[in-house]
Amino acid sequence: MDESADQQAGTGAPPGQGGSPSPGGPPTQTAPISTSWAPPPAAPKPGPAPGIEYAGFWIRTAAYLIDSLPFLAVAFIFFVGPMMNATFEAMRDIPMPPPGASIYSPEYQAWNLLVTERMNQAMGGIYPALALIQLFPIVYFVGFWTWLGRTPGMMLFGLWVARETDGTKPGLGRSFLRYVGYWIVWITLFIGFIWVAFDGRKQGWHDKIAGTLVVRRSG
Repeated sequence: MDESADQQAGTGAPPGQGGSPSPGGPPTQTAPISTSWAPPPAAPKPGPAPGIEYAGFWIRTAAYLIDSLPFLAVAFIFFVGPMMNATFEAMRDIPMPPPGASIYSPEYQAWNLLVTERMNQAMGGIYPALALIQLFPIVYFVGFWTWLGRTPGMMLFGLWVARETDGTKPGLGRSFLRYVGYWIVWITLFIGFIWVAFDGRKQGWHDKIAGTLVVRRSG
C-alpha cells in the first residue's frame, strides 16, 4: 500500500472527499448544496393582527415631512410673501434717523413711531391669512384621518391610522382628539413624537391620547 493510500485509510475519508489532496492530485470536491436549502424565515415583526405591523419612527417621520409641504406652500403664498411685500412698501419712503442718533433721541423715537404705524396699517389685511394658516392643518389632518384613515404622506408609504381596539378608521371625534395630541407634541418639542421610537406599539403621545395606532402591511 503506497503512501497516499495510507493517508486515506488514516483519515477514513474516500478519495476526493475530506482530508487533504495528495500532491499533484485533483482538487478536493465538496458535496453539492441542495436546491431546496434556504435561510430560516425572519421572525415576524410585532403588530396588532397577522400580516399587519406597527409603523416605526423613521417612516412616520418621512410621511409627516411630506404632509408638511402643503403647509409651507400655503404659509408662503398667504402670509410670508405678503408680509415681506408689506414691510418693503411700509419702509421704503421713511427716512432713516441721522447717523449716530441714540435710540433715546427725538429723531429715533419719531422714526420708530412712524414705522410702527406704517407696519400696523400694512399688516392689517394680512392677519386674517394667519388664521387661515392655523385652520388649514386642522382641516387637512382631521379630514384625511376621518375620511380615509390616512394622509397623502402616509399613502406614499402604505401607512394608515386605526383604532387600537378594533382596527377601524378613527372617526371624526377621535381624529380631532388625535390632532389635539399633536399640539401637546409640538409644545413638548416633539418629545411625544420621539416616544414612537421607544414604545412597544410605536405609539406617540397623540396616539395614546386618541387610542390609535399607525400600522402598515408586513413584508
